[in-house]
Amino acid sequence: MRQPLDEALRAWHLSHAEFQILWLCRDTNYEGIGQTELSRQLPGSKAQTSGLVESLRCQRLLASQRSSRDRRRQLWRITDLGYRTLVQILHALDTVVNSGDAQISASDQQQLSQLLTKASLTDFSLQSCPDTGLPTDREVG
Repeated sequence: MRQPLDEALRAWHLSHAEFQILWLCRDTNYEGIGQTELSRQLPGSKAQTSGLVESLRCQRLLASQRSSRDRRRQLWRITDLGYRTLVQILHALDTVVNSGDAQISASDQQQLSQLLTKASLTDFSLQSCPDTGLPTDREVG
């Protein structure tokens, strides 16, 4: 599954690991997810996770905020732009899976189908983009 996913991600200049972070951040509670929690769910070191999160922040795909319960904790949330990017990637993958001439193995096609099923593309659309409460692309400076 990695090859078709990596090919789809190239259009957005994202790595597989960055996609995983966006995926994890889209599936968190309203406040966000801590960097330590992200590190636990990803291969690699905490320093690598820190670099990936910073890259996504610079691309305005993630934003941080302080925890309301513990002001020392920094939490990460997907931005509106990050959510829209994730939706576009999922739609691109859906196109790959459903195209009759896709040059991917049956195993890859099945894994991508499972990912898309988990994403529930019917509920994961640009029209249903949630209000993240974060600055919009025009407001980020």
